[in-house]
Amino acid sequence: MLIYFWLTKATLMGDITMWLCKKIIFFYFVFYLFSSLNYSQAVGVGIHARLFPSITQSVLNKNVYSTYEIDNFLLTGLFVAYKTSGTSQWKFTLKYSFGQKDVSHPTGLSLFEAKKLLNLYSFELAICYVVDLSPKFKVNVGVMPGYYIAKLNEDYPDEKAFFEYKFNLTPIVDASFEIYDKIDANFMMMYSLEKYKITKEYSHSLGGYPETVSGFDEFDFSGLNFAIAVTYWIDI
Repeated sequence: MLIYFWLTKATLMGDITMWLCKKIIFFYFVFYLFSSLNYSQAVGVGIHARLFPSITQSVLNKNVYSTYEIDNFLLTGLFVAYKTSGTSQWKFTLKYSFGQKDVSHPTGLSLFEAKKLLNLYSFELAICYVVDLSPKFKVNVGVMPGYYIAKLNEDYPDEKAFFEYKFNLTPIVDASFEIYDKIDANFMMMYSLEKYKITKEYSHSLGGYPETVSGFDEFDFSGLNFAIAVTYWIDI
């Protein structure tokens, strides 16, 4: 009975200790957040471009499997940003990007071969901790969660569109240089783990003969990729 009492008491004390720790962490976070907001802040707007040096396309069509290497897939877009200053600095950037690439690979074995266009849309939020290295040079380190839409258009001969949707989390390192008063140039490096598998199945009439198309196109964007941006800041 005595042992049960002490075990119950120890469990209760452990629960109370855990509850107190959670409350302390929560109140410290709130205090830290409001303390950071006492410093000057700024909002920014800008343009950016992101380059994937190469992507891999895997195609399954009519039970034939093929792979291709595609060079230089480019995304461009706009963004808005928010940053704090003081002893602890943070930067938040909300981005929209779009890119398009011809990913058709005609073989010459048929009179009718599909022309393919890959469109990629992205909506991303970069959350970075800012390290001041000099008054005009900063390094931002963080993560970039994003929502991505891959759209494959096939013209074969009537146009079809196929979609794939993904959430991805990308680590990011961002070097920021002040090139003019309130204007920054940013050079970013990211490592992505992104694959978009777009499945297809449809029927159509080709030259008066019915044909069924089934298979998939998979695009692998995984690997290092790079971006540049220009930001104009407004103090608030």
